[in-house]
Amino acid sequence: MHNNNRFAIVITHGTQHKGVVELPWLEADYLIDKSDWIVLSKDGWRAVADGDPTIWDALERKLLLGFYVNQPQLIAVIGHPSDANEDEQVQQRQAEVRQIVQRIQSLGLPTGVMGIWTDEHGTLQDILEPAEASERELAELQLTH
Repeated sequence: MHNNNRFAIVITHGTQHKGVVELPWLEADYLIDKSDWIVLSKDGWRAVADGDPTIWDALERKLLLGFYVNQPQLIAVIGHPSDANEDEQVQQRQAEVRQIVQRIQSLGLPTGVMGIWTDEHGTLQDILEPAEASERELAELQLTH
Protein backbone atom coordinates (compact mmCIF):
# COMPACT_ATOMS: atom_id res chain seq x y z
CA MET A 1 0.00 0.00 0.00
CA HIS A 2 1.44 3.37 -1.00
CA ASN A 3 1.10 6.22 1.47
CA ASN A 4 0.59 9.66 -0.11
CA ASN A 5 0.84 11.64 3.13
CA ARG A 6 3.35 14.48 3.11
CA PHE A 7 5.63 14.21 6.13
CA ALA A 8 7.85 16.78 7.88
CA ILE A 9 10.38 16.74 10.66
CA VAL A 10 9.93 19.87 12.78
CA ILE A 11 12.74 21.13 15.01
CA THR A 12 11.96 23.88 17.50
CA HIS A 13 12.76 24.97 21.02
CA GLY A 14 10.66 24.78 24.15
CA THR A 15 8.19 27.45 25.07
CA GLN A 16 5.57 28.19 27.64
CA HIS A 17 3.13 29.22 24.89
CA LYS A 18 0.97 26.33 23.71
CA GLY A 19 0.27 28.00 20.35
CA VAL A 20 3.78 27.43 18.99
CA VAL A 21 3.09 23.70 18.92
CA GLU A 22 -0.14 24.25 16.95
CA LEU A 23 0.87 25.36 13.46
CA PRO A 24 -2.12 25.09 11.13
CA TRP A 25 -0.21 27.01 8.43
CA LEU A 26 2.26 24.11 8.17
CA GLU A 27 -0.53 21.90 6.88
CA ALA A 28 -2.33 24.59 4.88
CA ASP A 29 0.62 26.41 3.27
CA TYR A 30 3.09 23.53 2.94
CA LEU A 31 0.63 20.63 2.57
CA ILE A 32 2.12 18.67 5.46
CA ASP A 33 -0.19 15.93 6.72
CA LYS A 34 1.98 14.47 9.47
CA SER A 35 5.06 15.54 11.37
CA ASP A 36 7.61 14.30 13.86
CA TRP A 37 8.61 17.00 16.35
CA ILE A 38 11.97 17.50 18.01
CA VAL A 39 11.57 20.07 20.78
CA LEU A 40 14.91 21.19 22.20
CA SER A 41 15.53 22.96 25.47
CA LYS A 42 16.88 26.51 25.29
CA ASP A 43 20.39 25.20 26.02
CA GLY A 44 20.01 22.32 23.53
CA TRP A 45 18.86 24.75 20.82
CA ARG A 46 21.90 26.97 21.34
CA ALA A 47 24.21 23.95 21.45
CA VAL A 48 22.89 22.71 18.09
CA ALA A 49 23.28 26.20 16.59
CA ASP A 50 26.85 26.35 17.90
CA GLY A 51 27.64 22.86 16.60
CA ASP A 52 28.32 21.28 19.99
CA PRO A 53 29.57 17.81 18.97
CA THR A 54 27.60 15.84 21.56
CA ILE A 55 24.18 17.35 20.92
CA TRP A 56 24.77 17.77 17.18
CA ASP A 57 25.76 14.10 16.79
CA ALA A 58 22.59 13.05 18.63
CA LEU A 59 20.40 15.30 16.47
CA GLU A 60 22.14 14.09 13.31
CA ARG A 61 21.42 10.44 14.24
CA LYS A 62 17.78 11.28 14.93
CA LEU A 63 17.43 13.14 11.61
CA LEU A 64 19.08 10.35 9.63
CA LEU A 65 16.88 7.72 11.27
CA GLY A 66 13.78 9.88 10.78
CA PHE A 67 14.68 10.46 7.16
CA TYR A 68 15.14 6.81 6.29
CA VAL A 69 12.05 5.67 8.20
CA ASN A 70 9.61 8.41 7.11
CA GLN A 71 11.20 10.01 4.02
CA PRO A 72 10.06 13.54 4.91
CA GLN A 73 9.38 16.11 2.24
CA LEU A 74 10.51 18.89 4.58
CA ILE A 75 12.69 19.52 7.61
CA ALA A 76 11.39 22.71 9.23
CA VAL A 77 13.55 24.56 11.76
CA ILE A 78 11.12 26.82 13.60
CA GLY A 79 12.33 29.60 15.86
CA HIS A 80 10.24 31.95 17.93
CA PRO A 81 10.87 34.75 20.43
CA SER A 82 9.96 32.72 23.53
CA ASP A 83 12.37 34.58 25.81
CA ALA A 84 13.63 37.24 23.41
CA ASN A 85 12.12 40.54 24.39
CA GLU A 86 14.58 42.90 22.71
CA ASP A 87 15.42 43.30 19.02
CA GLU A 88 18.99 42.13 19.61
CA GLN A 89 17.76 38.91 21.24
CA VAL A 90 15.29 38.31 18.39
CA GLN A 91 18.10 38.76 15.87
CA GLN A 92 20.21 36.26 17.84
CA ARG A 93 17.37 33.68 17.82
CA GLN A 94 16.90 34.19 14.07
CA ALA A 95 20.66 33.74 13.54
CA GLU A 96 20.40 30.45 15.46
CA VAL A 97 17.64 29.26 13.11
CA ARG A 98 19.88 30.07 10.14
CA GLN A 99 22.86 28.26 11.68
CA ILE A 100 20.79 25.14 12.40
CA VAL A 101 19.41 25.12 8.84
CA GLN A 102 22.95 25.39 7.48
CA ARG A 103 24.14 22.48 9.62
CA ILE A 104 21.22 20.28 8.56
CA GLN A 105 21.79 21.17 4.89
CA SER A 106 25.40 20.06 5.30
CA LEU A 107 24.10 16.50 5.84
CA GLY A 108 23.15 16.40 2.16
CA LEU A 109 19.75 14.77 2.71
CA PRO A 110 17.55 14.80 -0.39
CA THR A 111 14.78 16.86 1.20
CA GLY A 112 13.99 20.53 1.67
CA VAL A 113 15.22 22.31 4.79
CA MET A 114 13.54 25.57 5.78
CA GLY A 115 14.20 28.10 8.50
CA ILE A 116 10.93 29.56 9.77
CA TRP A 117 10.28 32.37 12.22
CA THR A 118 6.98 32.60 14.09
CA ASP A 119 5.64 35.00 16.67
CA GLU A 120 5.10 33.93 20.27
CA HIS A 121 1.70 32.47 19.31
CA GLY A 122 3.01 30.29 16.46
CA THR A 123 1.86 32.53 13.62
CA LEU A 124 4.18 32.40 10.59
CA GLN A 125 6.22 35.61 10.36
CA ASP A 126 9.13 34.98 8.01
CA ILE A 127 11.13 32.41 6.07
CA LEU A 128 14.80 32.68 7.07
CA GLU A 129 17.61 31.96 4.65
CA PRO A 130 20.47 29.82 6.01
CA ALA A 131 23.51 31.53 7.45
CA GLU A 132 26.33 32.42 5.11
CA ALA A 133 29.31 30.27 5.95
CA SER A 134 32.93 30.98 5.36
CA GLU A 135 34.95 28.42 3.39
CA ARG A 136 36.61 27.33 6.63
CA GLU A 137 33.26 26.74 8.35
CA LEU A 138 32.01 24.74 5.36
CA ALA A 139 35.18 22.61 5.44
CA GLU A 140 34.69 21.99 9.17
CA LEU A 141 31.07 20.95 8.60
CA GLN A 142 32.17 18.53 5.86
CA LEU A 143 34.93 17.04 8.06
CA THR A 144 32.48 16.23 10.85
CA HIS A 145 30.39 14.02 8.53
